[in-house]
Amino acid sequence: KIKLKILKYAFISLAGIMGYSQIYNYATNSDSGLDDEIEIIKLDLKINNEGGDSKEDDEEGSSEEVVLNYIPSSISDSLVEFIKIEEGSAKFKGKPVLVAYDLGDGMITIGWGHAERKSNSQFKIGDTIKLEKAQELLLQDLKNAENAVKSVFQKWESENIPFYIDQNMYDAMVSMAFNMGRGGFRGSDFIKLVKKGNYEEAKERILSTKVSYPGHIN
Repeated sequence: KIKLKILKYAFISLAGIMGYSQIYNYATNSDSGLDDEIEIIKLDLKINNEGGDSKEDDEEGSSEEVVLNYIPSSISDSLVEFIKIEEGSAKFKGKPVLVAYDLGDGMITIGWGHAERKSNSQFKIGDTIKLEKAQELLLQDLKNAENAVKSVFQKWESENIPFYIDQNMYDAMVSMAFNMGRGGFRGSDFIKLVKKGNYEEAKERILSTKVSYPGHIN
């Protein structure tokens, strides 16, 4: 079922670019070895397109193009563990730093990379917190990072800009937003490449994207 769902996403996404008749013909002539799955997808594409014209007839103004825009509903557990290792104690990997400290960048940091400006922070250098508080801060920071990423794709969807973001891509972007903040992420050259569909180039751009913490490269 998972394989079929992924295949269906892929075919429907292609349909937004190629048109249903083209992708239907491609499925018909496919020699992928996935005959049963392809037959189901072909039938689904045919039903969804019934009563409408193909993309080749767009010039006559009678066709309605369908594009599937997809991002995962939430981050993976593996990203949470990754963040804990990268953002926590340098000595005790995966553990939070429970004493507030100053990195010299105008911010006070505590827990798993939670940072606040000195001028309005709830913490002072040397303040201590419990593990439960560190976990609370991490969950809130991750939620803020997720919201920053999702807001980008919500805007693109309203502008009919196609995208298909898998779990690893989504996790990577949330990790970047965790460090860059909403404004830094939305204004980055990286996300502009993603917007154009240049995913491979965007992947390479991560390595040269400036953020407050270089661990995002991992």
